[in-house]
Amino acid sequence: MMPLIRPLTRWEALESGVVGFVNLLTTGNTGPDLSPAPADSQFGLTLFNGNVVTPADPSFSALQPIDSGLLTAVQTELGAQSPGGWTSIGDGLEDSLNQLTDPARTRAIVLFTDGEQNRSRFVTDDGLGLSDTSSANQAGATNYEAIPTDVSISTIGIMSPDSEYLDVLSNLATTHDGHAIVTTNGTDYFIPDGTPEGIAIADGIPGAFIQAGIDALSSNSPLIVASYAGTLGSEIVKLPKFDINQNLPLLMIHLSFSRKFERPEMRAVLDGVRIYKDGTDITQYFQLQSAGSYASQAVLKTDFTLRDDNQGILDQIASDGSYSIKLTKPTRVKDFDYQIIPIADDSRLHAEWGLEPTSRQVFGAIQPAVDLFWRHKPLTGATVYAHVLTPGDDLGDRLARNPTIVEPNQDKQDPNSPGYQKYLYLLAKDPEFVKQLGFQDTRIELTDPDKDGHYEGALPLDDISGEYQIVYQIFAQDPVLNTRIQRLLFESTYVRFGEIDPEASAIGSSIDANGHPQLILKPITTYGRFVGPANAAAIQIEGSQEVEIEDRQDGSYVITFGDIRPESKIAISILGQEVYQGTVCQFGKSQLGELDLEASKIRTKFDADGVATISWQPVVKTKTQKRLLGSGKADWIEIRGPEQTKIQDNGEGNYTMTLVGVKSNSKISVRLSCDEVYRGALSQFGGLSVEPPCRGWFCRFRDWRRLITGRTFLGTR
Repeated sequence: MMPLIRPLTRWEALESGVVGFVNLLTTGNTGPDLSPAPADSQFGLTLFNGNVVTPADPSFSALQPIDSGLLTAVQTELGAQSPGGWTSIGDGLEDSLNQLTDPARTRAIVLFTDGEQNRSRFVTDDGLGLSDTSSANQAGATNYEAIPTDVSISTIGIMSPDSEYLDVLSNLATTHDGHAIVTTNGTDYFIPDGTPEGIAIADGIPGAFIQAGIDALSSNSPLIVASYAGTLGSEIVKLPKFDINQNLPLLMIHLSFSRKFERPEMRAVLDGVRIYKDGTDITQYFQLQSAGSYASQAVLKTDFTLRDDNQGILDQIASDGSYSIKLTKPTRVKDFDYQIIPIADDSRLHAEWGLEPTSRQVFGAIQPAVDLFWRHKPLTGATVYAHVLTPGDDLGDRLARNPTIVEPNQDKQDPNSPGYQKYLYLLAKDPEFVKQLGFQDTRIELTDPDKDGHYEGALPLDDISGEYQIVYQIFAQDPVLNTRIQRLLFESTYVRFGEIDPEASAIGSSIDANGHPQLILKPITTYGRFVGPANAAAIQIEGSQEVEIEDRQDGSYVITFGDIRPESKIAISILGQEVYQGTVCQFGKSQLGELDLEASKIRTKFDADGVATISWQPVVKTKTQKRLLGSGKADWIEIRGPEQTKIQDNGEGNYTMTLVGVKSNSKISVRLSCDEVYRGALSQFGGLSVEPPCRGWFCRFRDWRRLITGRTFLGTR
């Protein structure tokens, strides 16, 4: 397996990614302008947790010009901030949109988030709008606001078992002319062992920023040519060749390393990087742009012109040819991992890529498509491959079936869900679990059946839901000069689980110690795959405003309601797929058990005013045992028929029910949860002992009869 660049923390990875992208955009204080960004371009930076974070530098409250000072300003701003808090993607997105106010300009956003939405404002699951409440679409949203579709949005995420998080990232990008890029595990995005052509596809969060940033600029032409990754040790490394076409204005080589270097050490590392064109060393034609005095990356840029110290032109070379890169580690530097990405800036080639349809589900198909244009005309005759990285197993189902239960860490303000913490634990501790999820590379050759530059193909899907990675390789010929063109494109997509089996998923209903109705839901599909843990955010409830959802890490969820009764009507959906509609107490197989009237202790007293007081200690039975119903269940007991009814919980499973306006032969109906457990005369309820009002000699006669016979006055049912 390819070595991968792993920054110590996600925050460090975020810093590295942002700085690397800005490093590509900017240019040095002296020399030619080697920025791929159009003239007068501007850059903004929004950091968010539960809210938008106030910038340490007030100037970042607005867009900044892309100039030689931008890189230092971004590094300073990121250095002044620290991660923490909840996650409000909608707030961050809204702040960015408020800065991109000129519709006459090309507007693009690169959004990075490493966690589920858990604070307002929310992005709706379909990616089309913002809402004050979590919602699948506009219909269920509160204070809905559509996200402008003329703003390009690319998203970067971290692999997660949370389907709502992955679905939002995919939908937000595909509905806004962008692409989603999600790492294949906690930090990485890769094709193990490279492609058949020797092109290594290995990436981490920093590389994802490079791709997403270039994606945002794609209308202005920069595209990745290739991607290489490995470990640099004592042996010299010669990377596979890549081709560059003629008349290319700008070639950039982005270098990322697994550790940071002081300036002298970085200089020594970069001295060991040599770039060859058709076998000739042309490294001197590249200008170095590093990311500060203590950095893990650098950029080499060339406009194919050799200049002296005063920027005088000494020589110029043609861009077209076969390129290679050789790496030699300085002797005093320890081994380190590297990633190298050549990037071509050529406005003559335009590529559009994506998946059809934009939403995918198991048993469907992934249909990659690429449109190629050369000088605004369709580019035909190209060879286009789509590498589809398919998960080795369904992550949610695999997590649900794994017996491991972790102790959730609730120390931090924004803890991950218990199910996600289980995933991270297994990712770090269980090699077999990781092996089972290993991605498989399937290469599809896309065809251009109509000879119009539209290349398409399809890969049938089985029953595995989750995040799929697609890497496109393009090999073509300049139609005028006949020089080779090579490009590399990335995207990720979430494949939804299929139809959920409502009956098999509804485990049952119960009530907690505080008398609150509870449901136990374990979503499973009609084809036997569990949706899995870490999906509480994907569960949406209608009919209640006070809902808590507990992730039990085995694919089941306990849903507790704080503001409704058992007979209240609710609707439950998962990622917009309805799995239940009805009353709370009719949900699934009741966990209360069946009432055993004979075993329950029931005693009733009447007074002269038609008020009956029933003392009741309900006993329920299951297949294996009998037990007391227990305390805290008063809301689940209902008596119909009397003028007034009051039910009091006395503790230890004892209840007192006061019935007003009744006689011993009054008809009543007793319900436990939604089930009617008795209908008939009050005197016959459960074979209870009834004490009507005692008057004179009749009362004394009844008491003597009871002493002699041991029988109740009214008998049993």
